[in-house]
Formats: sequence, C-alpha cells, structure tokens
Amino acid sequence: MTVTYLCGCSYYTHPQAKPVYLPRIGIKVHATILSSVSRTVLTQTYTNPSKNPLEEVSYTFPLYDGVSVVGFNCLIGDRTLHSRVKPRKQAKAEYDDAVSKGESAALMAHSLSASDVLSIRLGNVGPGETVVVEITLVGELKQDAQSDAVRYTLPNSIAPRYGYHPGNMSMPPEADVQGISITLDVQMESTAVIREIQSTSHSLSVALGRVSASASGSSGSDKAFNPAQASVSVNLKEDWTALARDFVLLVKADGLDTPRAMLETHPVIPTQRAIMTTLVPKFGLEPIKPEIIFVIDRSGSMMDKIDTLKSALRVFLKSLPVGVCFNICSFGSRHSFLWKQSLFYTAESLQEALSFVDGVRANMGGTEMQEAVEATVRSRMKDKELEVLILTDGQIWNQQTLFGFIRETAADNGARFFSLGIGNGASHSLVEGIARAGNGFSQMVVNYEELDRKVVRMLKGALTPHIFDYKLEIEHDDPVEEFEVVLPERPRAMPVDEAEMKQQPISLFDADYKEDEQKTDEEALPVLTPPQTLQAPYKIPPLYPFIRTTAYLLGSANMQNPKALIFRATSKQGPLVLRIPINDIGTGETIHQLAVRRAMIELEEGHGWLAAATSNGNSFDNLHPTSKERIIARECEKLGTQFQVTGKRCSFIALEKDSTSDQEKETDIANLPTSKATGEESAVYQASGAVPGPPHARCRRLASKAHRMIAPSPRPPPPSQGTPFSASLLARKAPKSSLSSEQGWAKAPTAREVPESLFGAPGIAKFVDTRVSQPPPPAPKRGYGFNAQMDPTVCPPAGPAHVSDLMEMDGAVGYTPASPILSSTFSNETAGAASQVHRIIALQSFEGYWTWSEELMNALRLDERDVRAQLMKLFQKDSRGSNLTVIATMLAMAYLSTHCAAHRSVWELVYDKAEGWKRQQLVEMGETGSVLKAKENEITALV
Repeated sequence: MTVTYLCGCSYYTHPQAKPVYLPRIGIKVHATILSSVSRTVLTQTYTNPSKNPLEEVSYTFPLYDGVSVVGFNCLIGDRTLHSRVKPRKQAKAEYDDAVSKGESAALMAHSLSASDVLSIRLGNVGPGETVVVEITLVGELKQDAQSDAVRYTLPNSIAPRYGYHPGNMSMPPEADVQGISITLDVQMESTAVIREIQSTSHSLSVALGRVSASASGSSGSDKAFNPAQASVSVNLKEDWTALARDFVLLVKADGLDTPRAMLETHPVIPTQRAIMTTLVPKFGLEPIKPEIIFVIDRSGSMMDKIDTLKSALRVFLKSLPVGVCFNICSFGSRHSFLWKQSLFYTAESLQEALSFVDGVRANMGGTEMQEAVEATVRSRMKDKELEVLILTDGQIWNQQTLFGFIRETAADNGARFFSLGIGNGASHSLVEGIARAGNGFSQMVVNYEELDRKVVRMLKGALTPHIFDYKLEIEHDDPVEEFEVVLPERPRAMPVDEAEMKQQPISLFDADYKEDEQKTDEEALPVLTPPQTLQAPYKIPPLYPFIRTTAYLLGSANMQNPKALIFRATSKQGPLVLRIPINDIGTGETIHQLAVRRAMIELEEGHGWLAAATSNGNSFDNLHPTSKERIIARECEKLGTQFQVTGKRCSFIALEKDSTSDQEKETDIANLPTSKATGEESAVYQASGAVPGPPHARCRRLASKAHRMIAPSPRPPPPSQGTPFSASLLARKAPKSSLSSEQGWAKAPTAREVPESLFGAPGIAKFVDTRVSQPPPPAPKRGYGFNAQMDPTVCPPAGPAHVSDLMEMDGAVGYTPASPILSSTFSNETAGAASQVHRIIALQSFEGYWTWSEELMNALRLDERDVRAQLMKLFQKDSRGSNLTVIATMLAMAYLSTHCAAHRSVWELVYDKAEGWKRQQLVEMGETGSVLKAKENEITALV
C-alpha cells in the first residue's frame, strides 16, 4: 500500500469522505544556521472559508530525522493557545476533553511509524477564522561529503512510502497549494569567512556580509560587511515542482571542520549542564579487505532515480580495491543476487557486474527491504568482515523492525551498514536509522545532484578497519579527579537495603492482614537509575574520515569543572587519541535540547543507556517486551517533559486554558535569567532562540503575522587557531569563564608523539566565488556519473608493448620540436574536469593499470603523435624500461594529480590501486624497472 502526501490542512465531512482542504494563506520559514547547528521557525497560516464551524482539522508534514521540536505556538481566531510538552497519552486525553467541551485546542505528535513525520490536530475552528501555527525546530547539521560543507535540509513533502501507515494521508489538489517563503541567515564565528553558499535543489538569492533585516533588527544597509554572515532567500510560490522536493543548502566556511566542545548551563534547571562536541575526523589507517554487498532499491518508486543509482554503482565498482569480495542484491517486492555468493574482485567479475548495472531497471514492484537485508546477511562469507551498502529512496513505513535486525547483526562488530538516500523526498529517518543502527554513516543526494565524492568516501569508510572501542573522557580542573571515563558506568536498579533482602517466615494466617490495593502498572515497573552523566549516543559510534560526528553529555554536579574532552580508541596500527578543550558558552537551552532528542531517539529505538541497565540482576534485554516498552515510554516522558522536547512518547498540547501547573509556572519564572545581551551577541542570541520569550509575547507576534498575511572589501586574514568558539552562536551572552581553556582546538601531533591523531591539522580553504547556483539540467539517459560516450563495461584494448613499437604504428610521423604536447582540441583546462575524471577511470583495468591507446591519450588531453616523439627521444640512448603499459599508467596518474586535484576525493581510490600495481611492476622488472623509475619525472612532465 502506498500513500502520497504534500503538506495540507484538511477535515472530513464524514469518515468515508475524501478530505476537504483549507485554503493556505502562506508558509514562512526562517532558519538560522549557527556553525553546525540550525534553528528553524516554521509559520503556517490557514483559514476556514466556510460558514460552519469545524470540530477538527489536521495535517501532517515532514521533519528531518533527529531534529528537536522545542516550540509550538498556535492562534485560532483571536484565541491564544498555551502549549506544553506532556506524555503522549495525557496530551491526547486533554485534547479530546477540551474539544468535547467546545474549546479550541491543538495537539502535535510524532508518527509512531516514522520519526520524520509530524502530525497536528486542531480542534474547534470557527467559521471564517484564521489559524496560525508556529513551530520551532533545532537540529545538528550533516557534513556533506561531496562538498565538505554543512548541509541544511528542509523537507517539503512526504514521499510515497511502501507499507501501511495508521493515519489519513493524501494529496491535496494542486490548486490549493500556495507558495513557501524561505529565509536563511548564516552566522559563523566572528573570525570565520564564508567561502561558498549553494543549493543543489533550488535557485537562490544570496546576500553576503549580513543577515536578514528580521534577524538583525535593521535594514542591513547601514551595517558593515561581515564575512562571517550571509542571508539566503527563496520563494517557491510560482514553481509547483519545487514544492515537491526537499530544500537543500550547502554552506562552506573556514574552520567548520575544527573539533569543538561547548559547555552550556541550563537557565531553569539548577546545576544542570550539557556538553556538545563535534568533529570531522582526519586520519588514515591501512584499509581492510572485507566482503562488500551492495543492496540496491529497484522498486517502482525508483523510476526517476535509477540513473543516479546506476551512476553511483559504477563509481563504487570501479573504485573497489583488489582483494575484496563483492556482490549485488536487488530488491523490490522480491529480491535477487547477482551471484549466489560473493566473488573475488577480478577483471571477469568486474566486467560482469558492470554489464549487470547497464541493465538495471526500476521494475521490481514494491519496497520489501527487510527480506533483502536479511538475505544479504545470511549469504555472508563467514571468514570476512561484512560491509553492506544500501542504495534506496527510503520509502517504507515499517522502519523499526529493520533497525532492530541491523542493530543485532552489527552487535558483534563483524558487520557494518552504510546507506545512500537517493532522490527528492527520501525518508531521512530510514536512511539515517540504517546507518545509526549499523555503525556506519549515511549520505543523501537529491535528483541530479553530483555524488561521486560521496560514493568514494562511503567506500573508503567501508574499507576502514573495524574499531569499536571508542571512549569519551572528561578531563577536570580538579587534580583529585582529573579524568572521568563516561561510558563504563552501567545503569542499575535502585539499591535495596540488605535487611530487606533477608527472607523471613511468612505466617499463613495473619489476623491483621488486609488485602493490598492493586498496584498500578507504573508502580509494578522496576525503577532504573540512569548514569550520573548521560552520554548520547550512549556508545560512541565508529569515527570515519571527513564524516562529522557529534556527541553530547548531560549532567550536573560532575560537570562543574570540565576542562577538556578526550576521545580514545585502539587499532592494530596503534592507539588513537584526540583532546578537545571545552569552551564555556554560558546560559542556554539549545545544546540541552539537542542532547535530549538524541538520547530519546536511542530509547525509542530500544537501545541507549537502558540496554545496559539491570534490575535485581536481570538485564533490560531479558525483560518482557511489554515491560520494556513501558519502561522506554516512562524514561522518554521524563526527559521530554523535563526539557520540553517532543518525541514519539511526548507531544505538545496547546489549550485555551493554560494546563501548566502552578509549581511549573513558578519554577519557569523564578529561574529565567534577567541579564540582557547587547550588540552583535544579542542579535545572534535572538536568532538562536536559546531561551524562548514569554508565551504572551510570542502569541502577539503570531497575531501580528496573521494580520499581515490576511491584509492586502579586502580579503580578511584567516581565523586564528586560538580563537574560541563564539558563545553568542548558541546561547545568551556567556559569563567570563573561570576555566583555563587552551589556545587552539587541536594541535597537530609532533613526530615524537606515539598516538595517531583522529584529526589532522586543518587547512585554510581556498577562496571560492560565491555565485548563486542554478538548478542543474536534467540527467542524460545513461546518468551523469560517467561520460555518455564511454562504455565502462568494455575492457581497454591491448596497446603497443614498448616505445619502439610506437613508430611502427605510424612511421610517417616524426618529432616536431615546436609541436605542443597539449592538443588544441582540449585547450580549456577546466571544462568538464569531472567528466574527464570519470572518462579516465572508465579506461582503467581492474588490476589498476592503463593500457596505451589513442582513447587514453585523448582522455588525458595529449597529442599522441607528440607524446610518441617525446618518448622516442627520451629512450633513444637506453631503451630499457620502455614498457608502455607502465608509462601509460604513469601518465594517467600524473594527469589526475596535476590537472584534477579538485576532484581528488573521486579518483584517490583508483589512484591508490594504480600506485600499488606500478610499484609491484617496477620491482618485478628488476634493473629495467630501476631505469624506468629514474625517468618517471621526465615521463610525467609530458602532462
């Protein structure tokens, strides 16, 4: 069963009727990107044009996986609704009660089937009344492996998904869909320089050097140019097709990959503190030779994405190193394998796989992913580590069962799962959830977006050694307790007094005995004490080069004097370590909200700290499934209600009468800070929304919005490594910290340091012209990953063996000193560089070498006749070492490294393969190889 949905607010005249949609006055999105964190305010306005009151209207819209919903404000007519996060069942009961009394109410809840779908129900909307809903979201940004930028995604639609969903979801008529106005303010730390802003999905209007007027509080024209700021605006009103795909923004700036650790103090909860650490690792280890199985989605929903999938597969296959085993599993309503069992990577198996890819079609029906993944694991080779790479549009509902199986398979650290989400509207929760459960990582690519670097880096991640003992330590200022290892502490049940444990005789007749009252379900559940410091994720996942990792710590008393965080792990090649100084950014809620949501996601998926908990000697995993579900719900409710963050177990309930208890009100008012930030920090603080304003002030803003909707310089120096992360980006102006933070975030290890650093010294990005990206043209029929004129399935023909053979091929050609080496046909060095890379890769043999051919010379933009003459002159006195296969390989490698450096992440694996083959050949050639090695620089100078 498939369902289709695009955001719309509707109601039903009777249960079997089709939905009736309310006219949408508008949707406004204002997002602020603060380094690697985003805060988005989504304002949606609808109106009831009928003369009849509506008992209930509802709508469902998408979220990006893992974002925290931290604000919900609603205005129905002139009635302001007061919202608060409460347990899911309690929130629904209060909503039903209010609606039955004729009062206006609103309920916002996450889908139990997929965490990236949110539903809102609005009760008792009067005739002609306008509804304004404002939702605030915070989330951490992904690292885009293609561009090394942070990637902001705003889902615009819920794509068709296979499987049953317990809810009413349908497509509103096109005529009822109005436009979306998007404004994004980019704010980096004050010493950073924004290098590039682009969108792979929509056309943009970009203003560099300032934020929008709504964020700055001024027109912006009177402010000086600030290279750390930018503003982006998008209007999707006139483009229907643009409404049906996710909005993607990529931001590249100096220092985004620098490791950071930030300490935040909660403004309301006494002594509550949280630490966020984020890093983009840079380290290299000797690759492994595992079994790699590509699981590809060939369901009907992949019809418009199949070229992108085939392009990705070709890059994967051509980049595989010698020594691995591989296979391809296709799935739809059924599944099938290319071979019964994985084969070693040989010239024959590569040729067969590439021929198979050419014939891949989206013709296998529905999306039964679970069975395909289980079959893949069953077919694995027992003597090799397993790497599963899943390529899908991510359109299924039954996700938790799949996550559970993947998590169980990866638990022995012998298997990992990676996921590449393809297409517009792919389920972020599925793609992210697969990688999270399988100890891998994920990447997303929209239609027609370049993906070659993402593919290569994903393959490099799959070839990274399995390291599963990452630990996070807190280094304190206190010399008595300088280090604290967070992970080993196991949660436990509340301690029981030893006297109570001694068994006493029980009389079979006690005259004073009275029948006990029936205990409630909640009282019957074991009480589990969470760790003193709650780490999210509870187990640090594997770290992969150039893939961002973010972790959080929630605590109180034990976080009073934290000085630094230390990552540690072990590998066969030596210990891994990284020390990150902690910067105190003062008071705020953003880091707490992100940390709580991450911890709640782990609990909702059935793992996290509860998985290690015990009760009277029995582990959590051994409890009855019903008890486990109730315990998970209880712990999620505790976190959600305490920090006012929603999840599957907690919902926002908004009522005309404030349902907040007097005690909660007193706590909120008494603990709100009264100090005011000033200047630049104040503007950024307001954008980040670290501490929300009073409810009545927010509601006045909503009413004002509803009324408006209805009514007709020289280049700056690079940032210093010692510059601390700006406190104003995430929180209210921070008090001067008493912590002695070191200068700089990470120091490059010296030659005498034994541990290998997880993070190399950051380089300064080259200046990039921040021109607005235009939407890419439609993809060619064969896909854009390879040159359409080249057939990568055809092995290169055998060429001449020695330099002396060149003249025999064309004796009439002589050496002309004035002839240029570069052909005039390819005078433009930069045109089609990416296409050239794929063309060269397609000509490489499976072993890693290139055969001399005219086709190769054209791909290298060389005039073959002049190269022949140059080589004849070079080897005129000593013809030893004139092996043309080795020479052709040297030329191809030199061209890639010299002229295609910008695309290094695409060709580095095939280059490594060629380097290994060349090194081995030179050794086996003996003295002849030494002669050729001595002339390598002169040979490579020809390109």
